[in-house]
Amino acid sequence: MKTSTREISNPRFPIPDVESQQGFSPTELRQDAPAPVAEPSCIESQRGFSLMELLISTALLTIILGLTFNMLPRDQKSFDAEQASADAQQNARFAINRLAEIIRGAGNNPAGISTINSVLGVGITGGTVDPNGNIVGGTTIRIKSDLNGNKNLTDTISSDADVVISSEDVSIYRSGTNIVMVDNNSSTIPVPLAEDIQDLKFDFSPDQKLVTVHVTARSTRTVADGQARTSSLTSHIRLRNR
Repeated sequence: MKTSTREISNPRFPIPDVESQQGFSPTELRQDAPAPVAEPSCIESQRGFSLMELLISTALLTIILGLTFNMLPRDQKSFDAEQASADAQQNARFAINRLAEIIRGAGNNPAGISTINSVLGVGITGGTVDPNGNIVGGTTIRIKSDLNGNKNLTDTISSDADVVISSEDVSIYRSGTNIVMVDNNSSTIPVPLAEDIQDLKFDFSPDQKLVTVHVTARSTRTVADGQARTSSLTSHIRLRNR
């Protein structure tokens, strides 16, 4: 029995003859197709620095660090100087305020004590008289006040052990680097009013109503050059009882 082979064709969808139309076989078509592109590996995509790039980065980092460390001591010196100046100003301001509080009450004399009237409650020594009649450059000021109104100027108003805190007859002056107050009616030790004082001067007006105080204070701390900073303040104190 013979088996016949017939080509099955559909007149509506004819099978194109690739070999006759293109002139090459399907095998040749596959060979001419573009080869697939290989994906880069992790090692190839994470390329590191070259030696030149590393040297340049190191040089730049060294320069930046050098500038930073060079500026730190300079900034620290500037900060220390500012702190020392503020310290000196604070010392001078405290001294001025403390002296003003005491001097304003000079000459308090509710009972009319003659000894207060004769010296007007204020006496300044160590100064000179200028052409206008001002006493200038005094180093000590003596203040008399009848603080309790008992017609007696020998009272110590308040004290702590051997230290007089308030008295009716006191002298104020600079001793070393301190402003001190001493009771003229006793032999007690001087009371420190302010510390770190470099200079203290008193002026007294001719009308005996105005005391001018000049204070130069120094800072407690020193700066890089080993020197303390200073601050000078002047205060005009009008006597309340004149």
